[in-house]
Amino acid sequence: MDNPLKKIIQTMLLTAMPFTGQATAATLAPETSATNPGLFSQLAVEAGITILALACMLLVHQLWRFYQRAQRREAEVRQQIWRQANYDYLTQLPNRYLLQDCLEKSIQECQQSQ
Repeated sequence: MDNPLKKIIQTMLLTAMPFTGQATAATLAPETSATNPGLFSQLAVEAGITILALACMLLVHQLWRFYQRAQRREAEVRQQIWRQANYDYLTQLPNRYLLQDCLEKSIQECQQSQ
């Protein structure tokens, strides 16, 4: 299953990588900033963009975790509803709805095999 949130996270990771690489390369060469005073402001902008990208990735990660928990909870609730509908609460034995469903499926299988 291809999830749109996963694609967003991958895109954000790819867009954040060049900014962190440029900032690291310029930080390692401080003599360049003395000859180019605009480099410091460029680094500040790149660092801000990097921080913004990381914050966005964190937000998307939290949304992804919420989405996964919601799907897991939905599956649990569906299973619980099905169990309550098909089994007796007190005895935990199959009820007449489950018996009727099993009988119908068995009859259909017999009719198809003939």
